[in-house]
Amino acid sequence: MKKRIVAVIIAGLWLCGAAASAALAEADFQRETLRGLPGVWVVVEKLPAELEQTGLTQGQVQADAEGRLRRAGVPILTQEECWQTPGMPWLYITVALLKAGTATYAATVGEVLNQEIMLTRNPQVKAFGSTWDAGVHLGAVGAESLATVRDSVGSLVDKFIAAYQAVNAKGVQ
Repeated sequence: MKKRIVAVIIAGLWLCGAAASAALAEADFQRETLRGLPGVWVVVEKLPAELEQTGLTQGQVQADAEGRLRRAGVPILTQEECWQTPGMPWLYITVALLKAGTATYAATVGEVLNQEIMLTRNPQVKAFGSTWDAGVHLGAVGAESLATVRDSVGSLVDKFIAAYQAVNAKGVQ
């Protein structure tokens, strides 16, 4: 019986290790898609009206994200520059709210880097695809705390910056 329990524990630890290894491999893959990235055009989806009523605007989120990226050395592209840049990279930020009660919302913040990708078997076939993403579900957020969504967007931008810098630091490329 003890051997069986030990075997189950070992199998469980192995499965946890395999899952963690797969997650690390996915993170490594996503980070690699940022290597040599010449910059990003930042696009913020229109914010829900409830957020705008708290004073948090689409323009503020845009300015916050671009400011963080710029201070970290990530070049910001205009829309025109993006379309002229190989891969046409754009960072898309979304905030979703779902009213869950009288003054409570379920909130989710997401960030996706979209780039032009191509099929290796036929390089003439190109499409846009997300090559890096991050998100956070904030759970139940009271109406009085909706402004904290701004902090969550900032945290995701910082996560992108860390991934970008990991593969684009001097001497890494």
